[in-house]
Amino acid sequence: YYEGYYNLPSAKPILETECNYEDLSGTNGNDVPRIGAYQAIISGCAGFTYGVTGVWAMRWSATEKCGWTGYSPEPWYIGMDKPGSTELGYMKKFFEYVGWPELTPSYDHEFGVFEMRKRVSICHKDNDILIYYFYGPAMERGALLGLKKNVKYQARWFDTVTGKFIELDPIISTDGKCDIPQKPSKRDWLLLLNAYDLGEYETEEYPLMNPPGPAYSFTLGDEIAIKSIKASSCDPEHPVENAVDGDPETYWSPLAHGTSQTFYFDFEKEEDFAYIEFISSNTAPIYIRFRIFGSNDGENYTLISEREGRCVAVGGPYPRFIDTFKGSYKHLKMFINSPDKREERWQFNKLAFYKEK
Repeated sequence: YYEGYYNLPSAKPILETECNYEDLSGTNGNDVPRIGAYQAIISGCAGFTYGVTGVWAMRWSATEKCGWTGYSPEPWYIGMDKPGSTELGYMKKFFEYVGWPELTPSYDHEFGVFEMRKRVSICHKDNDILIYYFYGPAMERGALLGLKKNVKYQARWFDTVTGKFIELDPIISTDGKCDIPQKPSKRDWLLLLNAYDLGEYETEEYPLMNPPGPAYSFTLGDEIAIKSIKASSCDPEHPVENAVDGDPETYWSPLAHGTSQTFYFDFEKEEDFAYIEFISSNTAPIYIRFRIFGSNDGENYTLISEREGRCVAVGGPYPRFIDTFKGSYKHLKMFINSPDKREERWQFNKLAFYKEK
């Protein structure tokens, strides 16, 4: 579609104005508006309109009947705090950094061959700046093409979730092609190759691939006391404190099932983390995708653990899930992406953290 609009005889700007609003109808989740935005801008659009549940549905109250109630009970003040708008801010920062007005979209295989070409968006400035957006839920393989021969390119992955770069070894090709560097994780990432300096930038470490979680019966170390916990939303009858009160009969549940949620944990002092535990008495499994961020000042957070895909099931025949992550932090933030189905019900009887055994 973008190629068709871009190649119309009359040269007019293209705007993508209503694409996959965040958490809308409980099926879009957090990732799809970000993916839609990068696809649009890389493919030649001059702008993108971000939307989110609550704001889009004109909900101003969690209790009053207002707005388009069929989409979600979440009001605008919950929607505006979802991570999508921050992530689109990182997108704007990236394209300002690389000089977006001078880029040209590429719709063919001139600059690469891939397992899933339809899951890769490409733009470039001649052969000096090459940008590849990999958004398929897999570790893409293939080859990059169209590089200048015997020219050193600075190579970096751009993290669409944190807005920072991961340094790679420079690329020098004798034949104009090279293999795709290992994608950091299964979600969407931008690969940037530039033949001249683009200026200063922020970096992060290459993320460690999470090993499989311990066995169901694994014995954990000492539980780490949580001073306080907050959630982006709560069912009034099932507040977030129910997830850490030690009572297996109580549980936290969000205001809207089928939408992403964020938890904030304060531990009062810096703690050494090794494991996180989820327990849910939900009658059916909840398939969750989550990211954990750590901080020692409560303001600047680092992504320290990530689970993508349907690899984590909690509830039903799997009431307990344990995952491994390492680090010393005073604050944690855990983002849980929306489930694949709107009717899947979120509930946690326990969220807990542990030290090394």
